[in-house]
Amino acid sequence: YDDTELSLSQLARNFFQKKKICISQETINLLTSRSGGDRQNLQNELDKIENYSHSKFKVGLEEINILTNLSENYNVSELIDNCLAKNPYKTAHILNENNYSHDDCMLVLRTLLAKLKRLYHLRNMANTTSIDKAIAHHKPPIFWKDKNMVKKQLSVWKSYELVDQISNVNDIEVI
Repeated sequence: YDDTELSLSQLARNFFQKKKICISQETINLLTSRSGGDRQNLQNELDKIENYSHSKFKVGLEEINILTNLSENYNVSELIDNCLAKNPYKTAHILNENNYSHDDCMLVLRTLLAKLKRLYHLRNMANTTSIDKAIAHHKPPIFWKDKNMVKKQLSVWKSYELVDQISNVNDIEVI
């Protein structure tokens, strides 16, 4: 089962006190958020920090940021969904946490284009009926977990904006 942020934070704080390593609460919060609620992930990161700080008594946030791994990589679909929902903070967070290769960039563009086209089709359907009915009658069906995100995306985009974005993504892909 997943531990809570509070219990993981307490484990990390106890670890650093026992090892006599000076560390800020902000840094402990970063560690617990990157552990993904998994005590074993946290322990692996703490062991890594202990080995790194053998001769140091203080470890800073920048060092922890470089040393530690994110417990999971965000997928391209989550990046695109947050981008299309106009959620700049989550989009920036995902971009900062992942390392995309050149091939991944093409995957991001293709996924963005496909989701823009789907959104455009849904927007046109929603102009004549409700958003819920448009989503329910869309082919291929939209998975139940994605419905709230798609509703949010439909609420923030107009048809003409989607046409402009589809054109822009096509131009970028050609380049």
